[in-house]
Amino acid sequence: MRDGVRRYILLIVLGLVPVVLTACSQSAGSGNSGTASVKPSSVSYVSFPSRDRVQQSVSKAMASTANISLSMSITNVTAVAGSTTIPFPLLTINAAGPFDLARQYGALELAISGTGSAAGSPSLLNGPARALFAAGSLYVLPNSGSVLAGMLVGRKYGLLTPKAVAGLTGLQPQQAAGLISNPVGFLYVLSTPDMTVSSEGNSSVGGGSTEYRATVNLYQAGISPSVPRALFAALESWGIAAVVVHVWVDGSGHAVRLSSVIDTEARGSIPARTITLRVSLSNFGIAVPPVAVPPASQYATL
Repeated sequence: MRDGVRRYILLIVLGLVPVVLTACSQSAGSGNSGTASVKPSSVSYVSFPSRDRVQQSVSKAMASTANISLSMSITNVTAVAGSTTIPFPLLTINAAGPFDLARQYGALELAISGTGSAAGSPSLLNGPARALFAAGSLYVLPNSGSVLAGMLVGRKYGLLTPKAVAGLTGLQPQQAAGLISNPVGFLYVLSTPDMTVSSEGNSSVGGGSTEYRATVNLYQAGISPSVPRALFAALESWGIAAVVVHVWVDGSGHAVRLSSVIDTEARGSIPARTITLRVSLSNFGIAVPPVAVPPASQYATL
């Protein structure tokens, strides 16, 4: 009788072992990341509420229209505009206005300013300027007396190529190209499962939201087939393995604010830099007026 009971208990225990091992493997990583130190093709991503909500908030925002506000500051930049170079210990870029994030167009107010190396340094735009984003191109109407206005050879607008934007901002051409297509495209850094996400609690941002802290593994994200590789590769080329991003998600599931501080390494003639980025989104679903691309006779390609 006792031997029979022992055998029965042993069978129950052995039957529970696979269940326990499966539960343990699914709970590894504190419930915030599906990233593993193996090739992405062999990773089975588990559903984690915080990470999934952050990913979905980006998809939802990028499929809509909104008022956008971008603020980016970069240290140790030498802006190059034609034959003019201006050293900026701190360069600040601001852009704001209604934007169609899905179709990537809008007319924004753009300002590029900073602390020059000496009094009387020339101004790139000479105050806020009108910027037209359309069809993957950026047309800027600079103010008179500015460096860019002097490069237009009698034309009204300047068509800023990725090379020109890279020269003005110190960014790399592939990063500049992304900025031209979508000034708040950095949100896509949160479109990958290769990140750990934790909830930082409730916030009043956006009329009520939840703040999340995400740490993105740039190497894993850059080799995953389901995410925008160019963005991650560009970030990784700065000599950083991961980027920390704070994002606020409102009650409707939209990402309404993003902030990040990125410290880059010195590379050759490029000094170490600190890039501070902040993006705010509001009034989702607003009407965005069509953008009329200037005729070729009105712009000069810079």
